[in-house]
Amino acid sequence: MQVQKFHSLSMRLLALTAAWVSFVVGVVAYTMLLSWNAESSAAALNQVNEIKIHFHRANVFTNTNYAPEMFDEEIRVSNTLIKGLHDIDLWSPFKVPNTPDIEDSINKATQVWETQARPQLFQQRENGATIDTEIFNSYTGALNHLKDRIEDYRVRYLWQMRYLQTLIIALAIGSLFVILFLLKRWVIRPVNKLGEVIDKVRAGDLSARVNVGTNDEFGRIGEGFNRMASRLEDLYDNLEAKVAEKTASVQEKNTNLSQLYEMTTFLSQAVSIEDMNEGFIDRIRSYTGSDACAVRLVDESGKLSIVASSGLSGRFLELSSRESDTDAPIYRAYQKPLPTRFDLLKGTRDTAKELVKEGFQVSYGFHIRNGQTSLGTFEVFFRDNRDIASPAFRQLESFGTHLGIAIDNHRLNERERQFAVVQERTFMAQGLHDSIAQTLSFLNMQVQLLESALAGNDKQMVDETVKQIKAGVQESYENVRELLLNFREKIHKEDFKTALLTVTRRFEAQSGVSAKVQFSGNGPNLTEKQKLQVTFIIQEALSNIRKHAKASQVEVRITNNRDFVASVRDNGVGIDRKLAEERKARHVGLSIMEERAKKIGAELVIDSEPGKGTTVEVRLPEENRKND
Repeated sequence: MQVQKFHSLSMRLLALTAAWVSFVVGVVAYTMLLSWNAESSAAALNQVNEIKIHFHRANVFTNTNYAPEMFDEEIRVSNTLIKGLHDIDLWSPFKVPNTPDIEDSINKATQVWETQARPQLFQQRENGATIDTEIFNSYTGALNHLKDRIEDYRVRYLWQMRYLQTLIIALAIGSLFVILFLLKRWVIRPVNKLGEVIDKVRAGDLSARVNVGTNDEFGRIGEGFNRMASRLEDLYDNLEAKVAEKTASVQEKNTNLSQLYEMTTFLSQAVSIEDMNEGFIDRIRSYTGSDACAVRLVDESGKLSIVASSGLSGRFLELSSRESDTDAPIYRAYQKPLPTRFDLLKGTRDTAKELVKEGFQVSYGFHIRNGQTSLGTFEVFFRDNRDIASPAFRQLESFGTHLGIAIDNHRLNERERQFAVVQERTFMAQGLHDSIAQTLSFLNMQVQLLESALAGNDKQMVDETVKQIKAGVQESYENVRELLLNFREKIHKEDFKTALLTVTRRFEAQSGVSAKVQFSGNGPNLTEKQKLQVTFIIQEALSNIRKHAKASQVEVRITNNRDFVASVRDNGVGIDRKLAEERKARHVGLSIMEERAKKIGAELVIDSEPGKGTTVEVRLPEENRKND
């Protein structure tokens, strides 16, 4: 494991750095130790010289001409210095070196001082005699011997320092060359090899490979580069095939998109469900290359019936129409969530046998659905044992979904159209009842009065009744003409302003009352549905004014801001509010206006007082304008 670690360049560089730093630290530490010893030797020499100086000064101060304190001070300092020679402190750089020779010399000098030289000085001070020359020479000789030993010690360390400094210089130069050699071998050479191969690849030689020859980081980089170069070479060699493959894939997707667009366009433009199914079958056969195709839809009884087919015989269609049990293969496929493949050669039913007889071998069933609602299935038949690829499966499922959505939308539109027809017929019936029926009822009463007048030979009554009948007939004629004009109006082909002006001009022609029209605001345009209903409401309001209001002025005001407000105001006789509420249930015109307002999410408000005219207002809020 340790050998594997040192295969790493980073570990080798770290080890080399650690070794070099350890060497430098060791050399510096040893140099400091030698320097401390040399400094200690120098300090010890100075201390020995001070001892000799104070010894000579004490010898001089034995003369009685000097004060006793001066002699005593020299003796005290000499004792301290002699004692200091025995203090060994390894951490102090200014103490006497600790060697056996130096220790013997210190002991000898101390003995001579304590037993001979110091007693001799005290005796000389007391008696005034001169010091003994032998004792003097003995003590100074001991100090000189100590001094020589310390000097030898110091010189030895000075030479060691010089040798060490020379060795450091040599090792520094040698380590520099070693480091340069290792850097060249570990870093520079692999980088140069890698650079040479990169230049070859850049020049177009994708077969070039790098051989670093190591198991370190550069070796792994070289392996990664070689794999990349191999991948590039493979991509380059297979580029044409891959381009052809991608081109085919893109072409297939474009074809699918084109087919999907063509199918959705056709389904959105189909007039009827029958045309939709026939066109769907033709396109499915064209897209898949199938030999036959059929569409089955669920009828009201829950049976899957073929509503369109292509390439299938009448005999098969007849047999299929008889196949009503839910155990039939197509019914089981209809109940499954995914498309189904039918091996017709293994079929046991009459329909499968008939298909095999006609040469078919396999068929596929797909759902026709809108969301989660399944509307039926469509099948494609092949005379060969063909497998449909997965992308084509998804495309055919998408076609089935689009067909289901189109069928559902067509059915919904048809129901809406029928509902709109019923609604308009209801409005027409209500309009006829509100206008013509009331007039006919009035005419019936006048005819009865005429019969009574004729029977009583009341000429004046006859003339008056005939006059009323003529007026009623004329009113009926005008009401019928107005209804015909209203229901024949092509409002959706005109903009709202033009349609409204047309309605007001017709009102003026019929009633002889001036109608003022005002437009304000720059809000969004009304939708076709909103425009139609608002125009019909205004028409009904103007019709009521003509019939009942006896007005001389009419104002139609359109305010189109965030909310849309249309109001019709007259200066006629007005109506009582309580009476209006009572009449609302049987007055069809008011009910028609309210129903039309509710259809577009608007609110109808009628404000009227007797003798003060009437205001009919339609208010369409902003949120309902967007949601309509």
